[in-house]
Amino acid sequence: MSMQYVSCHIGIVMSLFLGFQTMDASLNVQHVPGFDVAGVVVKVGSDVKKFKEGDEVYGDIAEFAIAAPKQIGTLAQYTVTEEKVLALKPKSLSFEEAASLPLALLTAQTGFEKAAFKPGQSVLILGGAGGVGTLAIQVYPPESC
Repeated sequence: MSMQYVSCHIGIVMSLFLGFQTMDASLNVQHVPGFDVAGVVVKVGSDVKKFKEGDEVYGDIAEFAIAAPKQIGTLAQYTVTEEKVLALKPKSLSFEEAASLPLALLTAQTGFEKAAFKPGQSVLILGGAGGVGTLAIQVYPPESC
């Protein structure tokens, strides 16, 4: 394992770079999968205003996962990302709980936004025992029931 240092003025460093080869070895690039993250900020860039070293944060580092996938993911001991995709971790949540929320919660919320339900409509949520379904039940707007 080798440490890769990243110079970034807007970034937040949480990263020991553990590389995985991409599916296409001819690209000759390293790739670390993963989007959801929870951790402690160990270094910040000079332009970072929202966080400081030692802050406990969580988020989904893939702001545009399909259109612009990142090569530095979260399935590593450390990662690097922009401050705009992170939030302070609620003290009531463990790191594991916080890391399990971002993508599933965003998926549930986006589903409701795209469905454009109108007040008075009923919704049946199937698969309510999984990550997205469980959160969909919790975030479904009560005024719509």
